[in-house]
Amino acid sequence: MKEKISVLMSVYNAEKYLQTCINSVLNQSYSNFLFYIVNDCSTDNSLAIINSYNDNRIRLINNERNIGLTKSLNKALDYINTEYVARIDADDICEPNRLKYQLSIFENQDENLALVGASAYEIDEKGNLIGEINVENTNLKEKLFFKNTFVHSSVMLRTTVLKEFRFDESIKYAQDYSLWVKIAQKYNVKNCGAKLIRYRIHRESISVLKKKEQDLCVLPTINYQLKKIGIKNDVKRAKLAKLHFQYFNLEKKEFKFKDRFRIFLYFKNILKVNKHNKIYNDYFNQKLIGIINKEKGILFKCLKRFILVKVGFR
Repeated sequence: MKEKISVLMSVYNAEKYLQTCINSVLNQSYSNFLFYIVNDCSTDNSLAIINSYNDNRIRLINNERNIGLTKSLNKALDYINTEYVARIDADDICEPNRLKYQLSIFENQDENLALVGASAYEIDEKGNLIGEINVENTNLKEKLFFKNTFVHSSVMLRTTVLKEFRFDESIKYAQDYSLWVKIAQKYNVKNCGAKLIRYRIHRESISVLKKKEQDLCVLPTINYQLKKIGIKNDVKRAKLAKLHFQYFNLEKKEFKFKDRFRIFLYFKNILKVNKHNKIYNDYFNQKLIGIINKEKGILFKCLKRFILVKVGFR
């Protein structure tokens, strides 16, 4: 029987967690899959660990030089011909029914469903449970405008769709967010509430080591969404993308009055453009109205405080 799923993983110096990850894939309750592992020139024992397995489902690709996660994933994609691709990172763990569960969702939905994500357990370096990621599963196209709503290691995609868009190699980090946004603009996307992944948080992970750089890498994705919604001027769009980033990624920052006023005008403008172009549904409009009203209230309080100080009241 031809395999229906390819599990896709890139490895670079992951010896500490690699065996646990590989075991979680090979021991899936659904066994009709191929496991593509890209060794991105690891300098630790990662390659030896991979080679210690005698399982004909494993397809090892050895890079001649280190090319990074994005290019490694795209490279492996050229070898894949199964109907679906399931992502996993080398420090995370699949729950035993992960592949079976996501495959059943695809097979019970229409062909326009392109991507299925899942909730996750959070674990520490030793595998201890430290939290949960409960993903949202409604209005995902709209919610992606504001934040990434998918756990990368939990995602299964139609291979034809993944090959249509591929990972954007111009984006060093957070390239998954860019991909989900582009797919959601054209196809249906879905999250399931079941926790199908154990997502590891540790000191060596990109989300910890490169958090600032990773955050900044969402700017091209914000810019892309603003262009889709109808902001055509490149210079203006770049400024608005930065403003959007500051609001959602630096939310605890105390904004000056003029900056908060610019934010207020930004969201009013986006609401107006979307009502005209109808790119996003009414959930999106209501979300923007909520933000606009919140910012209007804050601006009013700031203005009132300023006037009272000017006239001598504290």
